Amino acid sequence: MPRVFEQLLMKVIALVLLSLLLQLVGICNPDFPNVEDLQSYHRSGQLKVVRR
Repeated sequence: MPRVFEQLLMKVIALVLLSLLLQLVGICNPDFPNVEDLQSYHRSGQLKVVRR
């Protein structure tokens, strides 16, 4: 397997685990940014967390 593909796969797995963890934190802590904010953050590529 090429190393580039391997690194990409690791990044995808890390993002999935991170998003699952953040969803769990969001359930426990209502003040935490919701999933839509996190998805818009991924699209923009910048750390913009909007609190409501």
